[in-house]
Amino acid sequence: MSQRENLPKSDQALGAPDPETADTTLKRGTLGLFGIIFFVVAASAPLAGMTGAFPVAAVILGPGAAGMYVFVGIILLLFSVGYATMSRYVTNTGAFFAYVGRGLGIVPGVGSAAVSVLAYLAVQWAVLGFIGGQMALQFQDKFGIDWPWWVYAITIIVIVWLLSALSVDIGAKVLGVLLAIELISLLIVGIVAIAKGPQGPDFAASFSPSAIFSGGLEGGAGVAFAFALASFIGFEATAIYGEESKNPKRNVPVATYLSSSSSPACSPSWASGS
Repeated sequence: MSQRENLPKSDQALGAPDPETADTTLKRGTLGLFGIIFFVVAASAPLAGMTGAFPVAAVILGPGAAGMYVFVGIILLLFSVGYATMSRYVTNTGAFFAYVGRGLGIVPGVGSAAVSVLAYLAVQWAVLGFIGGQMALQFQDKFGIDWPWWVYAITIIVIVWLLSALSVDIGAKVLGVLLAIELISLLIVGIVAIAKGPQGPDFAASFSPSAIFSGGLEGGAGVAFAFALASFIGFEATAIYGEESKNPKRNVPVATYLSSSSSPACSPSWASGS
């Protein structure tokens, strides 16, 4: 059965798409399992979550913010079951757009794509402002270089564009190195926080239900939930690399499970047990 026959009947009469050429076709069979995971976990940005979202959640909820990260990770892991199952039947770089379009039709699919593009653009510009501001502060403090934040933001855009223009596997290798440095840094901070905490480790203060849901979902717990969920942005990106994966029917579901389950481990949550 062709993919067109899987579409809703209202969409099966649409004209055939333009034929693919060497200039428009993705490089198939390029990414392995770990390449996809590197892209996805890097998109979740554990270090950005630690320096940006997690401190806000911790101030609002207290130690229970750590457990909230794990709670959100479990929810996303359950969501991954259905998401990974769908990826076995739909291999498309559109991901959510392709899933919604296949199930509900082109119009709802395009609508979901529009919402996704708008949301991701908002996140992208927010992240560029955040990293530009942080780099401006660090370079001025450490090297005495006083450049405006937008210079660093534009530099990041150029670097990302160059890596994207080269090849997806080159980007995966660069991300692998940077992600390793990022996770080692988080591991060191976590160990130091636990070993040298003023009162010693107290994991019950972070992971007990009363601590996680303190204040209720309409209060502190709800705000912490939102910040924790924002820290996992990008975990669903496994499906968009299906067409470039060496074995999409296997690698995409496995990468989805591993990335959604490893993200809580990569977050700073366990470190706040001290």
